[in-house]
Amino acid sequence: MIMFLSLKNIGVAGILVLLSCSGNSGENIKDINKNAPYELRDGMHNVSLQWISNKHPLGQSAITKDSTNWYHITGAQQGDSTDFLLIKGRIKVIDARHLLFIGEIRYRVGALSPLECNKSGQQNFVKPKNKNYWRLQDMTHCGTTDTVDYVDIFL
Repeated sequence: MIMFLSLKNIGVAGILVLLSCSGNSGENIKDINKNAPYELRDGMHNVSLQWISNKHPLGQSAITKDSTNWYHITGAQQGDSTDFLLIKGRIKVIDARHLLFIGEIRYRVGALSPLECNKSGQQNFVKPKNKNYWRLQDMTHCGTTDTVDYVDIFL
C-alpha cells in the first residue's frame, strides 16, 4: 500500500527532513527516524577481533571528529605473541546503523594463518539491531573461504 502525505500533515520538522535529504551530496545525511544527524561519541572506544577477544581483553581505539563531519579512528588489540588487530582511518556516519570506513584494517591470527590480513580502502560497518557495536561487513579471512572474522567497533 502506497501512502501519500500532504505537507500540512507532516509539520515543519518533516519538511526540513525532506528538504535536507533531497539532492543530498552525502555531507549531511540524516537519520530520518530521529530527525537529526546521528553522532558518534568522541573518545576512547573498544575494538575487537573475535579470535583475539576469546582469550584476551578488547582493544582500544581513539575516535575524534573533525570539522568536515568525518571521524578519525586509530586503534589496536593485542593477542598472543604475534596475534594483533590494527585499525586506522576515517569514518563517515551514513545513518544510525551504517558507517563508511576509509583506511586500513590489519590483523593476524597465527592459529588460522601465518599471513597478515590487510583490508584497505573503503569498508562498511553495520550495527546489528539492539547491539552496541558496528561490525565490518567484509568478514572473509584473507587466504581462506571457510573462515569468518568479526572486526567490531564499540561505540
